[in-house]
Amino acid sequence: MSPEPATNAQPLHERLGGLDFDALLSEEGAAAPAQPVVRAAMSLKQVAGCQAGGAFSLDVGSYRFGQRPGSPVLETGSPQTPRFGLTVDATGIVTLHPPADGSISLNGDRLTAPRAVAIGQIIDAGVARFMLDSSTQIVRRRADEPSADVIEPMPTPVGGSGVDEAIVRWAMQTRDASVARRRDDMFGPHVLSTRPLNGTPGLVAAGPESARFGKVAVAVGDLPYALPGDLSPLNEATQYQLAAISTLPSVPLDIDLLTNSVAVIGNRNAARPVAAWIALGVAAQALPSALGITLHARGSADEWPWVQSLPHNDGHVNSHLSVTVIDEEEVPAEVPATGTIVLVDEGQVVPVGCSLLLEVGPTAGSLTNTAEGWSARDLTPTGVSSTFALDAAFEIRDALGLSGGGR
Repeated sequence: MSPEPATNAQPLHERLGGLDFDALLSEEGAAAPAQPVVRAAMSLKQVAGCQAGGAFSLDVGSYRFGQRPGSPVLETGSPQTPRFGLTVDATGIVTLHPPADGSISLNGDRLTAPRAVAIGQIIDAGVARFMLDSSTQIVRRRADEPSADVIEPMPTPVGGSGVDEAIVRWAMQTRDASVARRRDDMFGPHVLSTRPLNGTPGLVAAGPESARFGKVAVAVGDLPYALPGDLSPLNEATQYQLAAISTLPSVPLDIDLLTNSVAVIGNRNAARPVAAWIALGVAAQALPSALGITLHARGSADEWPWVQSLPHNDGHVNSHLSVTVIDEEEVPAEVPATGTIVLVDEGQVVPVGCSLLLEVGPTAGSLTNTAEGWSARDLTPTGVSSTFALDAAFEIRDALGLSGGGR
């Protein structure tokens, strides 16, 4: 089941054909130099039904989905998938156009009239289920075109009882810009493993002035999200639409050791690689003069040989952030409120001072922020082996122009 562009509204890339975007003229008649910028690329993913796993790119234009009239029923013998339409306007707003019989649902609400669709929302059409998704891509923009990363202030409400489309458009663009920035800033093991292979310059370690200092992503999941500004003056219809824009979907979930301590909970063999990545990830992004690492691992020191090879383990006493890794059979009753990574077996009491609880289960994990009151579940926490960490430790030393470290 493929999307069928409406005849009077071809997707933008088809209408423009093979035009060279960099050669498009500005209003003054001079070629505006193109600049790279990250933007959201939208698609409709089918997550259930006989073509589950497919994804349909959405550019500016109109699309129709569903079985054509008179076509055979689906392979399962279920009724035909109802037809529905999607339109994408030039500002990136996606609108769902359902049939009038209420056979299409958006996040569980049966629709008989068009409604804007937010990233991550679910469209149910018979046995088929779709999700509007957004990923980032590098595109070219003219120098005189506004940056997609600029968050504009909320427009002035127009009043009345209907949905304020300008406010909804602003809300979606603001949320999607935040999603794009978070995905762009993600620092994962892939960064360390690909740098030596693709010719990228050495690791860029930074001090506490960096926004990424002390942070590392441990999984990808949904985060609660609150739009900036005072939304209370908006009418009920608009607030109902904005209520759907309450999460940042599929974004990196950070452990911030500058403001938290984390308990990594679960079987030690499964939890240890995750704890190792947290320590390695924050070290890889920080200057040794700004971050120091200390290991307490009586009985398990053989699992952490790479820590001794990090330059951050060389006795820097004036560090802005002191990170302590605790991997011992007896879990302390209390730890400092920042900078500590402690491994906790199932059934053991989590130390006082740990505001982040990262559970590593046999099939899935979860991250709970007790200070902010949210939890993300069904995660796959990131972990690294001792061999990977040891290689990365030497790479960090090389990037900093240091030698030694026991290699």
